[in-house]
Amino acid sequence: MSAYLLCSGPLAVHPYKIRETGLLIYSAEELSYYIYNNFYLIDEGFVDEELISFIRDELGLGAAADHICAMKDENAGAGVLLISILREFRYYSEVEIKEFQLRYDAYRHNSLANRKVMKADFLMEHGHFLAAIHIYHQFDVLRKDPSLPAEFYMKIKQHMAVAYIKLGLNREAMDSFMEAYKQVPGEELLKQIYQFSLYSQITIPSELYGDITPEQEEIWREEFEEVAAQGSLLATTGPTVAMFSKDSIRRGEAIGRYIENVKRKYRTAIF
Repeated sequence: MSAYLLCSGPLAVHPYKIRETGLLIYSAEELSYYIYNNFYLIDEGFVDEELISFIRDELGLGAAADHICAMKDENAGAGVLLISILREFRYYSEVEIKEFQLRYDAYRHNSLANRKVMKADFLMEHGHFLAAIHIYHQFDVLRKDPSLPAEFYMKIKQHMAVAYIKLGLNREAMDSFMEAYKQVPGEELLKQIYQFSLYSQITIPSELYGDITPEQEEIWREEFEEVAAQGSLLATTGPTVAMFSKDSIRRGEAIGRYIENVKRKYRTAIF
């Protein structure tokens, strides 16, 4: 785990590996912490035979494993199983568990498509860019779901562009930005594309220049040059913030602010 936890129970000799992130779990406390803070990544199949065996055999918590297994056999839902695990391990108080249940229930009230995007965004926030891109790619604009609005696909491509930027794949990022603009043209997105072209030195298609006024180009270029001179560029578009930085310290600070901002927006959207 990335944080220090007070573990009073046994530590596993053979840790449990989280498939989405490769994270290794060694204790009941770590498993509780992961569930409590990462439920965006947890799907219906998370509590499976492998996890129950880990709880029984590696953590030596046979009674807890039997209880969870019995609930699973009774077709308990994913949320009920997760809350049962948190109560069995007693790492969180009952007040905290009830708060978790409210957050989890609110998340589950989103559509399946929105939950998948939230999962991808969560992975991207925590540095798992390839995993995020894999989920974004599942929403192929060539096979659009007619029940989902164009704005949904615009944000998918926009978020994918940010993930590509984090991987240093600027050409792929520009292609994603352009696909986003085709879905829903807008001034903020156009500004982001223009400033990214300055940063990456990738020329944007000539037809886009017909959408940019000379006044906009002057303002956006001046803004880019002013912020770039300080070592970083923050170009915002809706819920997404793309960070172009050559200074690792400044970029780290910017990413920290970005993640906190996204979390606040998620809480506002969900609650």
